[in-house]
Amino acid sequence: MATVTERVARVEESPVVISRGRALLTTLKRKPLGAASAGLIVMIVLMAIFADVLSPYDPLATQPEIRLKAPSWEHPFGTDDIGRDVLSRVIHGARISLWVGLLAVGIGTAAGMVIGLLCGYCEGRLDLIFQRVMDAIQAIRDSCSRWRSCPCCGRTPPTPCSPSRS
Repeated sequence: MATVTERVARVEESPVVISRGRALLTTLKRKPLGAASAGLIVMIVLMAIFADVLSPYDPLATQPEIRLKAPSWEHPFGTDDIGRDVLSRVIHGARISLWVGLLAVGIGTAAGMVIGLLCGYCEGRLDLIFQRVMDAIQAIRDSCSRWRSCPCCGRTPPTPCSPSRS
C-alpha cells in the first residue's frame, strides 16, 4: 500500500464582499411574503403618523342624517350608527393600536430583562422558582385553549381526572 508524502498547498479564497443593498434585494427575492409584510407595516406606521393629513373627515364629528350609510365615493368604508366616517376612525385608530403594541412589547421586554438578570445573578432557588412559575403559566394557557376548542370539535372538555387527549 502506497502512502502519499507530498503536502497539498492550501488555496486561500478571498472572502466575497456583498453590499447591504444587494443582500437586502437577495433576501426580498427569496422571501416575498416578508417583503409584503414589511411594506404593510411601513404603510400602517406612515398612516398613523400622518393621520391628520390623510383622514378625509373628523373621526369624532357626528352627522345623524347620514348614519349607517353604505360605502360610497364620499365615505369609502361607510358611516357608523351615529354618522361618523369609518375610514377616518380606522386611520386615527392606527395610532392607538401602534402605541398599545409598542407599550406591550416594551413592558414585556423590561420585565423579561429584569427577571432574566435576577435569575442569572441569583442562581439556584430563584431560578428554579421562576422556572416553575413559567411552567405553571404555560400549563394553564394550554389547558384553557384545549377547553375552548373542545366544543368546536363536538367533544366535552376533559375533566382533571380524565386522561389527556392531546
